[in-house]
Amino acid sequence: MPIRSPARRSSTPKSSFECFDLPAERVDPELVRSLYLKIAVKIHPDKNTSNLATRAFQILSESFEELHDENKQNQLLRNSGNSSNYNHRNKTSEGKEEEN
Repeated sequence: MPIRSPARRSSTPKSSFECFDLPAERVDPELVRSLYLKIAVKIHPDKNTSNLATRAFQILSESFEELHDENKQNQLLRNSGNSSNYNHRNKTSEGKEEEN
């Protein structure tokens, strides 16, 4: 899987998934962590002298926070319309969660 850094893009990524060049579907948090570390080393403002390095690192960090947390990732998927790709949970009348 190719790793594209946000600093090399001509525009801001439209989603956290795009930031990591991942499909907009359920992603393992450990994969997100691994990709984050690889990209962060390349674009960190202390190592990258580009004028865009600070903004690119900020975007990468925000995207990592959204995708590394399973609850935030599920919320992103719900909001993006890819509701079939996250774990649906409904509460029963007794207040217990039930898998669909």
